[in-house]
Amino acid sequence: KKSLVNHMLIGRPLKKYQAQYGTKPRLQLGDKFADVNEIPLFLEKHRSAISEKQRPGINTSLKVDGDVTMGIVTDVKTKLRKSGQLKVNYSAKKRSD
Repeated sequence: KKSLVNHMLIGRPLKKYQAQYGTKPRLQLGDKFADVNEIPLFLEKHRSAISEKQRPGINTSLKVDGDVTMGIVTDVKTKLRKSGQLKVNYSAKKRSD
Protein backbone atom coordinates (compact mmCIF):
# COMPACT_ATOMS: atom_id res chain seq x y z
CA LYS A 1 0.00 0.00 0.00
CA LYS A 2 1.23 3.47 -0.82
CA SER A 3 0.08 4.81 2.54
CA LEU A 4 2.64 2.60 4.30
CA VAL A 5 5.63 4.22 2.56
CA ASN A 6 7.68 7.10 4.02
CA HIS A 7 9.34 9.15 1.29
CA MET A 8 12.77 10.68 1.93
CA LEU A 9 14.72 12.49 -0.76
CA ILE A 10 18.36 13.56 -0.64
CA GLY A 11 19.83 15.94 -3.17
CA ARG A 12 21.02 19.41 -3.96
CA PRO A 13 18.32 22.07 -4.32
CA LEU A 14 17.45 23.12 -7.87
CA LYS A 15 19.36 26.12 -9.20
CA LYS A 16 16.41 28.46 -8.69
CA TYR A 17 16.31 27.55 -4.96
CA GLN A 18 20.07 27.55 -4.28
CA ALA A 19 20.09 31.20 -3.22
CA GLN A 20 17.58 30.37 -0.49
CA TYR A 21 18.67 26.85 0.55
CA GLY A 22 22.35 26.67 -0.48
CA THR A 23 24.16 24.18 -2.66
CA LYS A 24 24.82 21.41 -0.12
CA PRO A 25 22.73 18.23 -0.37
CA ARG A 26 19.55 18.51 1.68
CA LEU A 27 17.21 15.95 3.20
CA GLN A 28 13.55 16.22 2.34
CA LEU A 29 11.05 14.40 4.55
CA GLY A 30 7.70 14.18 2.84
CA ASP A 31 7.24 17.63 1.38
CA LYS A 32 9.63 19.80 3.46
CA PHE A 33 13.35 20.19 4.06
CA ALA A 34 14.52 18.75 7.36
CA ASP A 35 17.56 17.85 9.43
CA VAL A 36 18.68 14.27 10.02
CA ASN A 37 17.72 14.64 13.69
CA GLU A 38 14.06 15.14 12.68
CA ILE A 39 13.78 11.61 11.24
CA PRO A 40 12.57 9.88 14.46
CA LEU A 41 9.73 12.39 14.90
CA PHE A 42 8.79 12.06 11.20
CA LEU A 43 8.65 8.26 11.53
CA GLU A 44 6.66 8.41 14.76
CA LYS A 45 4.05 10.75 13.26
CA HIS A 46 3.63 8.36 10.35
CA ARG A 47 3.40 5.31 12.65
CA SER A 48 0.73 6.96 14.80
CA ALA A 49 -1.41 7.62 11.73
CA ILE A 50 -1.34 3.92 10.70
CA SER A 51 -3.36 1.22 12.41
CA GLU A 52 -1.35 -1.06 14.69
CA LYS A 53 -2.16 -4.06 12.50
CA GLN A 54 -0.49 -2.41 9.46
CA ARG A 55 2.62 -1.03 11.23
CA PRO A 56 4.88 -4.02 10.42
CA GLY A 57 4.37 -3.19 6.72
CA ILE A 58 5.77 0.35 6.94
CA ASN A 59 8.62 0.90 4.50
CA THR A 60 10.92 3.85 3.78
CA SER A 61 11.72 4.91 0.24
CA LEU A 62 15.08 6.70 0.08
CA LYS A 63 15.57 8.52 -3.21
CA VAL A 64 19.05 9.95 -3.69
CA ASP A 65 20.50 12.10 -6.49
CA GLY A 66 23.39 10.33 -8.20
CA ASP A 67 25.92 13.09 -7.46
CA VAL A 68 25.38 13.08 -3.68
CA THR A 69 28.24 11.75 -1.54
CA MET A 70 27.61 8.89 0.86
CA GLY A 71 28.14 10.99 4.01
CA ILE A 72 24.57 12.25 4.37
CA VAL A 73 23.18 8.92 3.15
CA THR A 74 25.09 7.08 5.88
CA ASP A 75 23.80 9.55 8.49
CA VAL A 76 20.22 8.94 7.36
CA LYS A 77 20.67 5.16 7.34
CA THR A 78 22.12 5.25 10.87
CA LYS A 79 19.23 7.37 12.15
CA LEU A 80 16.71 5.03 10.49
CA ARG A 81 18.38 2.01 12.11
CA LYS A 82 18.35 3.65 15.56
CA SER A 83 14.66 4.51 15.08
CA GLY A 84 13.80 0.89 14.34
CA GLN A 85 12.97 1.44 10.66
CA LEU A 86 14.80 -1.42 8.95
CA LYS A 87 12.75 -1.81 5.76
CA VAL A 88 14.31 0.61 3.28
CA ASN A 89 14.14 0.88 -0.53
CA TYR A 90 16.91 2.76 -2.31
CA SER A 91 16.84 4.46 -5.69
CA ALA A 92 19.30 6.82 -7.33
CA LYS A 93 19.70 8.43 -10.72
CA LYS A 94 21.23 11.46 -12.33
CA ARG A 95 19.00 14.48 -11.98
CA SER A 96 18.03 16.35 -15.12
CA ASP A 97 17.96 20.10 -14.42
